[in-house]
Amino acid sequence: MTTGRYIILLCYFATLAISVNHSKDPKSGNEDGPLNPKIAIVGGGIGGSAAAVFLRSIIGEKIDITLYEKEDHTCGRLGLLEVNGKYYNTGGCVVHPRNMHMQNLTKLAGFHHDEDGDGKMYFYDPASKTFPLKQTGFDILDTMLVLWRYGLGPLRLNWAVEAMLKDFDNIYKLQEQGRAFDTVEEMLHAMGGEEFVRMLKIPLRDYLEERALKDPLISEFAGVAMAVNYGQNIQDMQAFVGMVSMAGIQPGLWRIKEGNGAICD
Repeated sequence: MTTGRYIILLCYFATLAISVNHSKDPKSGNEDGPLNPKIAIVGGGIGGSAAAVFLRSIIGEKIDITLYEKEDHTCGRLGLLEVNGKYYNTGGCVVHPRNMHMQNLTKLAGFHHDEDGDGKMYFYDPASKTFPLKQTGFDILDTMLVLWRYGLGPLRLNWAVEAMLKDFDNIYKLQEQGRAFDTVEEMLHAMGGEEFVRMLKIPLRDYLEERALKDPLISEFAGVAMAVNYGQNIQDMQAFVGMVSMAGIQPGLWRIKEGNGAICD
């Protein structure tokens, strides 16, 4: 399986420090609220860079935004690496088609979509360290091979991922409503109810087994995805992060033709 198929860009995090200049109202002489606010964003990764764009779109031009970044480039781990004359995305390699923030930022920057890879999947068995199944590109044959090894497991897995993404998409409605939250748990509860909060407390393997999934599908799909994405196993990884990562096996993944890291420039 390719690394890119397990990376998904869905959540942005930024640390914001806000300082406001107060001055007297020239008519009343009273200190009458903030004038010319200055906003400092600490960190120029995808989160900090996106925060600058969002603040500008919400507040407008009547603010000064300063972004602080210790490195000599923005966008954190996102970048391009040249190997033998070819360029490869580093960090978050691909974007899920339902990541509306990246969709909008790409359009705003005037960049272009580039489909990820050739569409073929390679199934890796961590126990034997072999590839027991490789897609051939012939749909009927590939379907038979998958059914032979995994039964209806991939279909059940896709149903589980789709159900999670349906609730995950609620974050866009909440943001449009101007909702804010004091804790991560509060935000997740607003998105997906008690189930999302529960997913923070149980291992990914247990969550998948609750949905009638079993090995070798769990180890060869979820296990490999967690190893590639986070360097962790499915017993230690909590279910919420694991299921978000599993969305990276769905079709329609894309990358920015100009390079994912260029989105912060």
